[in-house]
Amino acid sequence: MNKNKTIWMCWFQGEDHPRMPELNRNCIKRWRELNPDWKVNILSNETIVDYVPEYFEIIKNSPKRLPQACSDLVRVLLLSKYGGVWADASVYPMIPLSDFYDKIVNDTGFFTYRFLPRRVSRELGDRETVSWFICVDKPNQYIIERWKCNFIDEFYLKHNWPYFTFHQVLARLYDTDIHIKNIVDGMIQICEQVPHSALKSWKHKKHSYMYKRPNIK
Repeated sequence: MNKNKTIWMCWFQGEDHPRMPELNRNCIKRWRELNPDWKVNILSNETIVDYVPEYFEIIKNSPKRLPQACSDLVRVLLLSKYGGVWADASVYPMIPLSDFYDKIVNDTGFFTYRFLPRRVSRELGDRETVSWFICVDKPNQYIIERWKCNFIDEFYLKHNWPYFTFHQVLARLYDTDIHIKNIVDGMIQICEQVPHSALKSWKHKKHSYMYKRPNIK
């Protein structure tokens, strides 16, 4: 199967916006430098319509949402329609994606980092996995389709919106859909603490393919 070699990212104001933090600029630059054989596509409010125009219809007919929730909507729409890889603009890669893609994406066709054990919060929402790095080997992947449909239902209707609603939707599906449970349990298991290990200190980080919001000093 020829996977979609697109790395999807989003910065709503556009990557040339003067107020983009230096860390995010460095992360985007690093993805491009390391991955000349992939298309690194940084979407903005101006370009989302070229890929997932349905995003604006959903936004128009929903309660006002925080940018983080809108970003969750963008990623699940993109991965559903096109497949590929989603990376937040605060994820700093260490080696080319092609050097480790086949090590993390097995026959489930899906990978993301996992909370081991699940992170539970009545106030913020439960988290079975992270959402800031997601690999999908093809469009219309079952787990993404179910995640998308259930998340859009929440997006349209839910007024009480825990910060991690996107994650909570997947956690609920994990508990109720045996196929999704099998995909999550069957994917390559890497604890999210590994890529988060540079949050406080770059010097004391664990070996990782990438780091989320690293303290590079």
